[in-house]
Amino acid sequence: MLKIELDSQDTYSVINKLREANGSDFLLEISENCPFLENLLAFKIIKSEVRNLGRKVVFAAKSQDVAGLVEVLNNDAESFGFVRGFDVGSTPSLEKPLTTRTPFHLSFFSFFKSKLSFRKDIGFIVAVVAGVLLLAFYLLFYYLPKATITLTVEAESLVESIDVIASPSAQRIDSIARVIPAALISVSSKKSASAIATGTKEVGDKASGEVTIYNKTASPRTFSAKSVLTKGRTQGNDLNYLLSNDVVVPAQISGISGVATTSATAEKIGDEYNILANNTLIISGNSTGSFIAENTKTFGGGSRRSITVVTTDDQKKLLAAVKNELEAELTSQLRTKLVSDQKMEEGYLNFTTTSIIYDKNVAEETSSFNLVFEEEVSVLVYSEGDIKGLLNDALKGYVPENYELFGKDRSVEIISAKYNGGNLFFTTKVKGFIVPKLNEKKIKEGIAGLSLPSARKYLGGLGNITSYQIDNFLNLPVFSFLPRNKDSIKIIVTRH
Repeated sequence: MLKIELDSQDTYSVINKLREANGSDFLLEISENCPFLENLLAFKIIKSEVRNLGRKVVFAAKSQDVAGLVEVLNNDAESFGFVRGFDVGSTPSLEKPLTTRTPFHLSFFSFFKSKLSFRKDIGFIVAVVAGVLLLAFYLLFYYLPKATITLTVEAESLVESIDVIASPSAQRIDSIARVIPAALISVSSKKSASAIATGTKEVGDKASGEVTIYNKTASPRTFSAKSVLTKGRTQGNDLNYLLSNDVVVPAQISGISGVATTSATAEKIGDEYNILANNTLIISGNSTGSFIAENTKTFGGGSRRSITVVTTDDQKKLLAAVKNELEAELTSQLRTKLVSDQKMEEGYLNFTTTSIIYDKNVAEETSSFNLVFEEEVSVLVYSEGDIKGLLNDALKGYVPENYELFGKDRSVEIISAKYNGGNLFFTTKVKGFIVPKLNEKKIKEGIAGLSLPSARKYLGGLGNITSYQIDNFLNLPVFSFLPRNKDSIKIIVTRH
């Protein structure tokens, strides 16, 4: 049983002690200095509070001056009214009467008992009214005042680099492994475009004609196809012709050269290869003293002209332009597929080319050409709330002792990301603010019921705050103190 001395405490303080006691019944020792000694309503409130707490209470007298009151309280005295058959104020069993005003309060409570007769005298009515006003004033004094205390603390930034994995196989956030769920989304599309061909190319026909080869040696000689016959020129490059077939030239007989006739074709296109008949042609690799050739007929049919064609660079430029446009469109389509707080890292989209079709090949004659390009893009998306929640929990592990994270103001920056094994690996930088820990409950208890100057002195003595502000509801002369009810005090912490 917990002993509490009722000496100089007010009713509010006694009730607080009763509420803070753990699992004990109470022995309340009443002193003659008890401030509410003559206020039986206060004892009524105390006993009611004890019953609400599910405990028991016994009153004891510290001196004989209050022995009569203690007897009444412990016997309940019909809830502080009249004891059946006699008036408590004149009870002969009491060694010493209470005080001259004790019957006044006992009479006040008797008003609420149906078993007792109604007192019609004016004193009783005044007592009832006074009691009601006293109760109303107590309730007004205890519950109506409100106060808001704004405490400003010096905040420090806390910045950490934390790795996070976004995985399609994860079903929920894993704070230990630092894994958040992710989903793979993809879109595909095709785009057509055309471009002007910028290449040039010379085309035409090769000149051809008949040649006669003379053998001035005593042995026959075979010249294979593609053997080179050259017509020398004083201006420009020499003209080369190639034998169209293998040819055997017989040996010289009796001083007469062996002769063989065959056809030849110019090495390149161009009308400069069109030559008149009877031009001497040198056979490559042979001296003119042994072998010589001559075009016995005119070489003709050679021609040259310039045309516009598609180049490799033309195709590459068109492909790059179409690819950039299509990838911008695909990225925009991905954004439309995001729901709620989903996010994607646009710097880490996975583009896959599905098809590239040109209607003209490289070096093909045309003034313009077309391209049909098809591509698919995929990306892992994740919840911004998931990553912030995980990083917030992870950041708590870096908070120094006697500090705590302030508010929900966090900044998250993705430093890098990469795909590996179907997962997205992030390196993040998370920033928050830490402030010294404040025991708000203790602060409320410390300032409850204090005058404003005393409250300012108390708050000014707290070592972890840089400034404070008191906003007191009903800040009138009669209310120039903070609420006695600590639950009526609100504390707001801000950072500097």
